[in-house]
Amino acid sequence: MNIPENIKVGYKDYKVVKVNNLDDGTNLLFGEVTYVDEVIKLANKYPENQMKLTLIHELVHAVDDMLGIDLKEEQVVKLGTGLYQVIKDNPDMFRVTE
Repeated sequence: MNIPENIKVGYKDYKVVKVNNLDDGTNLLFGEVTYVDEVIKLANKYPENQMKLTLIHELVHAVDDMLGIDLKEEQVVKLGTGLYQVIKDNPDMFRVTE
């Protein structure tokens, strides 16, 4: 799995940005998604696998926002972790063949 510069979620085109420091004023964050600005920020001070997991987590938030599912944070954590593991364990699943 690669971390792309842009990801399309529904009609939105999210820009993926790696940043040095990311916090919410109180806590350090692994990542965050800004729906209106269509930006996903990933803290690049963590290992690559953590950044990939965080990207999937933030994408679950983006899909949740797009579809109005209203997932709780615990549900997003579990879905993100499960999806990341499936993607990591099955790397050929999403390869395009012609």
